[in-house]
Amino acid sequence: MMILPTLTLISTFVVAGVTSFCVEREVSENAPTNLVNPPVCHDLQQAVYSMTLVTTGITSALTCYKMWVYRREIGQYLSVSEKKTRTEKVMLIIVESGVFYFLILLEFIIRDIPKVSNAEYTKYTLAFTDLIWTYMTTHLLGIYPALMVILGSKPAYAPS
Repeated sequence: MMILPTLTLISTFVVAGVTSFCVEREVSENAPTNLVNPPVCHDLQQAVYSMTLVTTGITSALTCYKMWVYRREIGQYLSVSEKKTRTEKVMLIIVESGVFYFLILLEFIIRDIPKVSNAEYTKYTLAFTDLIWTYMTTHLLGIYPALMVILGSKPAYAPS
């Protein structure tokens, strides 16, 4: 079960490395006129997003499966009214963050489709919204994992 996500992760690293070399070559050969999105490297960037999306989807699905197996095996020893165990809470945080990242990556892929990308800049309000969303997702990708750890953890002892 671990072979597929491991292969997609390694493929993501390889394609990301090739993309870095592509961008470096494009910038060094040409004046840095199009530094943000060199046209030669666009397909490689889409491949990185796609491979990351596949890896995230597979690992989130495997975590869901493990959580289901855990609940089925351990649930027989727990009463029905008992809350989720600490292990289930941690697994749920991992699944939630996986789904969140999956959706963000899916949005990156959809937004990079030429028709969608061109349509975003047909109106000033759409371009402005796209700019805000771009900056917002950058922060969310960094803040979300920290927030999940903070919300998912509880102190070992409760002060009196």
